[in-house]
Amino acid sequence: MKKNIIAGLVLTLIAGSAFAAERPMRILIVNDDGCESVGTTSLHDRLRDGR
Repeated sequence: MKKNIIAGLVLTLIAGSAFAAERPMRILIVNDDGCESVGTTSLHDRLRDGR
């Protein structure tokens, strides 16, 4: 049973990596200070710029 779960996870990771080359990663940023707060916007800018 444990081997089946591990094999399923490995196959899922392999299949997911094939799609990763075709489209950019999407990340949801959440913050209770609001979507226009300094922390949220600076994190967004850094992720977008690849820093």
